Amino acid sequence: MQGTKHEARNLIFALCASLFVFSFPCSAEESETTIVSVNGTVEFLSGRQEQWTPAEAGTLLEPGDSVRTGKNSSAEIMTAEENVLDLSENSVFSVPKEEAHSSFFLRAGTVLARIKSFLKGEKRFRIRTPTAVAAVRGTQFGITASEEETSAGVFDEGVLEVESLDSQGNPLGEKVTLNPGEETTAKLGLPPIRPRPLLLLAKHREKMRSLRGRLRFLQKQRRMLLQKKRHHLKRRIQEKKQRRF
Repeated sequence: MQGTKHEARNLIFALCASLFVFSFPCSAEESETTIVSVNGTVEFLSGRQEQWTPAEAGTLLEPGDSVRTGKNSSAEIMTAEENVLDLSENSVFSVPKEEAHSSFFLRAGTVLARIKSFLKGEKRFRIRTPTAVAAVRGTQFGITASEEETSAGVFDEGVLEVESLDSQGNPLGEKVTLNPGEETTAKLGLPPIRPRPLLLLAKHREKMRSLRGRLRFLQKQRRMLLQKKRHHLKRRIQEKKQRRF
């Protein structure tokens, strides 16, 4: 099954590579969410597999895929819009099969986000957890999640709307809006508490500032990784054609 999954991906990249010489856009790659850096123990789970495997920089995340970090480990992820998501230690993060590039699921752990641009149309960048959904209207925020509760906060810029979920995963309909320097906590089946000054997420402020400074580097890193993968697959196609003839 793993081979089938990889062959499917390679086929898409092969089509892109075959068009590369004509400078056509390679949307199959460029629309992907990409792991751009890993530190420590970081694992990847394909949506069609049952076994976690080591993740590496350049791994593309398709709908249904997941990433998890171990103790003292982290991973940086970049979307097609070049928005950056930093996964802290002991986190589990997934790309839903629906709304794959506008919504993500944080099952456990902490994610810090630096949003560069917003999606077109009415779609909004969202992160769901077991107990809440956060809709982004700003640029810098953090979320910490567990099965029981979610804490979300805005750092130096932006606005975040947070809504609790019931036991079936449905929104309760009561939202709170967070401005810079504010956070809230949402427990399963209960409305989010009123905004308060950053407390639980305050310890991540310096890392958020560091992430902001790394934005350009990570953008270049993603482009380099995708170009390297494109050239590698193009070379493989050429080798197969030579063997065929």
